[in-house]
Amino acid sequence: MFERYTEKARRAVFFARFEASQSASPAIEPEHMLLGVLRENEELFVKLTSLPDPSRTLRKTIQPQIPPSQVISTSVELPLSAATKSVLMKAFEESEAMGHKHIGPEHLLLGLLGERESLAAKALEMSGISAEKIRNVVGSGIREKPVAARILLERLKQTIFECLDETFSEVHGVYLDKGCSLLPTLESVSAQEASSSVAPDSATLAAQVEHVRFYLDVLNGVMRDKEIVKVDWKEIWQTVSRVTPEEWEEQKRRLRESYERVMATLMSFDEWDGEYEIAGALSVLSHTAYHLGGLRQALSAIRTVKKT
Repeated sequence: MFERYTEKARRAVFFARFEASQSASPAIEPEHMLLGVLRENEELFVKLTSLPDPSRTLRKTIQPQIPPSQVISTSVELPLSAATKSVLMKAFEESEAMGHKHIGPEHLLLGLLGERESLAAKALEMSGISAEKIRNVVGSGIREKPVAARILLERLKQTIFECLDETFSEVHGVYLDKGCSLLPTLESVSAQEASSSVAPDSATLAAQVEHVRFYLDVLNGVMRDKEIVKVDWKEIWQTVSRVTPEEWEEQKRRLRESYERVMATLMSFDEWDGEYEIAGALSVLSHTAYHLGGLRQALSAIRTVKKT
């Protein structure tokens, strides 16, 4: 339901749930959504109204005084009211009408104004906030985005892709020495070496490689589905140790396929707004680079011991 929501919009919905519990409400109403947006993005209201303290004014208008004894625990699941579902649908329609691929706090405010009989809509109108003002603020923000910013973003994407390719496949002179990329490094590693570790209580090279592969798959899912999932990060360290030559070849093949899937996902994004594209790419890059360094150090130590 919230796949297209920006991080700010998602937090606004989360805060709306909190506001509903603090109001002892059996459901999340439009006024709670307004308070959620206000809690998450107060600076937006400063642009939309001339009130000296919009946060205080709006809260005073719509927030009831509830005795602490009546507050509902945040562990209790609260449903969206019919009016709030209508607000979310209107927010989606506003985003579509504006040609946006995301739903942010500004779209939620437009959805709230569209639910005209709600307390939230009346509070916004009393504060001088109109749909026209919101659209003007959003539109001006788009127009003011300089061409230079788009050029810088494209350069950033290109640099990230070069660094990813260098980390996994081929050195371009960005930060690694020739032959130090992950996949070429692993091609020189035997199954016996992959089954070794630098200390009795350390993970084997095979376990480290499988961990990198698993991380790639998890991050690919997060970037693709826009949803954080809970996984068992300890399982691989506890179950993977020695590998046969056949298992080692299969492990390297799966790693390469996971990397190719991640790159395909990153290249499929039309726009990079930083939530899943840039952050996801940098997470993959930094995590893999960290383990690449550890793998190469461990491999050097294992081979030194073998020679002696």
